[in-house]
Amino acid sequence: MDTTTVSRAARRADRRERGVMGLLVSTAETVGIAAGVAVGVSLLTLGIVLLVLRRRRVPPEARVYGILRELDLRMAQLGADLSLELERTREESRRARNLGELGWTIELETVMQRTLDAAMQLEAVDAALVTVADAADLPVTRASGLSDEEVQQLAIERPRSSRIQSMTISYADEPRPSSDLPPVSASIAVPIEARGRTIGVVSVFTRDARAVFADETEQELEDLASRAGPAIENARRFQEARRLAEVDAKTGLHNDRYFDTALAREVAGASRYGRRLALLILDVDDFKQINDRYSRVVGDNVLRHVAERLSSVVRADDVACRMGGAADEFGVILREATASDAQRLYIRLRERLEESPVPGVPPVTVSGGIAGYGGREEPDEFRFRADTALNAAKHAGKGRVELTPQLNGR
Repeated sequence: MDTTTVSRAARRADRRERGVMGLLVSTAETVGIAAGVAVGVSLLTLGIVLLVLRRRRVPPEARVYGILRELDLRMAQLGADLSLELERTREESRRARNLGELGWTIELETVMQRTLDAAMQLEAVDAALVTVADAADLPVTRASGLSDEEVQQLAIERPRSSRIQSMTISYADEPRPSSDLPPVSASIAVPIEARGRTIGVVSVFTRDARAVFADETEQELEDLASRAGPAIENARRFQEARRLAEVDAKTGLHNDRYFDTALAREVAGASRYGRRLALLILDVDDFKQINDRYSRVVGDNVLRHVAERLSSVVRADDVACRMGGAADEFGVILREATASDAQRLYIRLRERLEESPVPGVPPVTVSGGIAGYGGREEPDEFRFRADTALNAAKHAGKGRVELTPQLNGR
């Protein structure tokens, strides 16, 4: 995100904040004026009542009783009116605050949550759902007041037509034994747009079969979607920039910057909660000779080939990275795994490299060093043990893996 975009967003957010404060001040003044008018009307009414009672020569006790009774009724009505106005003001304040805060963050999850909070404040809304496309154009969903099953059933994909402004949907009353809540009866869905294209949908739902969404609710939801669009787009762009900063351009794996952050996070979790953790450091054997003899272009092909084979054998929870930028080293953080699990991963990688050699060069092999986390270790100490095992594998003949001595049986 460039500086101009940030400054413009900040100015827009500042104007929205001033608008919110103006709304609150205006509403407070309105409440004060309403209270003054109500009191004035009450006093005038009481004066008229006194005049009528005097003309009718009503006994003093009856006049006092009538005055007090009229006063009680007027004060009760005044209190009810003020309470209703105060609650309405609070709802407007919460909704305005959520709208005003949309532009104050560049985290996609936070923007989606604030959009969801604002949608839940609308009248007659029992549940809300926000679905947007992230930086990789994959759907991300957040919901409030809906079960997981309902989210799967009710989530709406991005409309393909840009002419759709909003959609009102009615649902059949089907039995749902998995939930104690009444089924959703109706919803309003509004596309979220930015830069001339649809990037998501915000929907609100009611479970009251007799409820009908007011036109004002639909208009407020459309306004919310229009405010959320630019904020979500900015968050998507920031997410993409951060992703590119953590990816090695040559291999497509995470880079060493991401590796350091992930290793510190996983070590902290393993130390605090006693989780299993293993680390595998890999090095392409004789890579310098490949570069010198076949050129760096061929060397880059070798690195990409190893990265592809490594990606094909790691688990979904593992973190595979290319280490050191121009180096021929790779690292794999294995969550909830032991040193033996890492050893099996190395064997699968070695088999994949043997099955699919790099054209034009001798068979490519890799050496590996493994460390199992033993607790009470800093990330640098943990990595040093894996590096030490890698050096031992290199000196033992290459194309093999070595394990460091286990700590605490790991």
